Amino acid sequence: MKRAYRNWFKIAVAVLFVCFLPGMSVDAQTKVMPDGRVFDPAFYAAAYPDVVAVLGTNEAALYQHYVTCGRAEGRQGCADFDPVFYAATYPDVVAAYGYNEAALYQHYITVGKREGRLGVTPGSAASKPEAAGVTATSVVRRDNMQVYLGYPGEAAAAVEIAADCYVTRIEFYADFDVSAEIWDEAVKLVELELRDYERCLISGAKLTRRSRNRWDLTFDRLSTNAEEEAVDAMVAQLLPHFNKGTDYEKIRAVHDYLCRTISYSFDTVYNEADERSGYDGLYHYTTVCTGYALLFQKFMDEMGIPCYIGTGSNHAWNIVLLDDQWYHVDCTNDRQNGKVVYNYFLIGADKTGYTAWSYIPLASTGYAY
Repeated sequence: MKRAYRNWFKIAVAVLFVCFLPGMSVDAQTKVMPDGRVFDPAFYAAAYPDVVAVLGTNEAALYQHYVTCGRAEGRQGCADFDPVFYAATYPDVVAAYGYNEAALYQHYITVGKREGRLGVTPGSAASKPEAAGVTATSVVRRDNMQVYLGYPGEAAAAVEIAADCYVTRIEFYADFDVSAEIWDEAVKLVELELRDYERCLISGAKLTRRSRNRWDLTFDRLSTNAEEEAVDAMVAQLLPHFNKGTDYEKIRAVHDYLCRTISYSFDTVYNEADERSGYDGLYHYTTVCTGYALLFQKFMDEMGIPCYIGTGSNHAWNIVLLDDQWYHVDCTNDRQNGKVVYNYFLIGADKTGYTAWSYIPLASTGYAY
């Protein structure tokens, strides 16, 4: 649910950039925009109906969405040309023209086509608008992502979007040095004290400069995309059992289920296993604190209950909103000798010692249940 809200938010942000721009009708052609990018508004509207549902078919609005978040999400601006693909496929063109998008497109339409060069990956979604739409409620998981950077500031946004899409490797292309910007954003994601589900899956990062114009950022993740798909499937099966009654009853039902069914992986603590994810908890019935926190978070997200994952001192737990107050929930420590206890269930500042956690104010006392 939180991912869906974020997707709508990203789209809505684009509206702020175009609310004072004059309306422009959509032309069915690829054109070079004033900032040097290439874009076909008719293709974009047909390929991404989720964007049209929010912004309509106004060309300026569609283009602003493409610039601010569409490209970083892996959406293409036109059906016949992908500058990242073209640059990566034809280094001889890059050697002559650099990574300037307009120059690459001009080469393609004046020379490249005649030479038999391809403008997009064969069979890509860009050439099939009817199959390329991404709904606002869907999760687009991708192992790899390519980002062509036109100006400073885009790299940081792309790293965050990659985190939301479970991306393992991002290829950055730019005419200027983006090393510091990429790495600063990656480190921030790895070291966050207060996280959502996707960011908590990131356990490390590595930045490699491949050439003067290309950087690869690789994320270490606690689970694969296939495992996360399996988590989604299992959560969907279990959700009806928990998603009923008051918010308190929902929170307690999830807490009790996780404490009853999942054992703590001491083998992982002693480096004899690697069972740290929610997938390990649901399918192997054992995990460590991060896995408990991830699963609690996943269920809260699906039920629409505001929740975060707190991390610190080699531990992870949850912070959940109930009756307009924030409380700590620690499923890991509430499983004791195979039994469910409530020593760390909906506790406040009086027991945690914190009046706030990463600027989230905590209830002064535990929830009265």
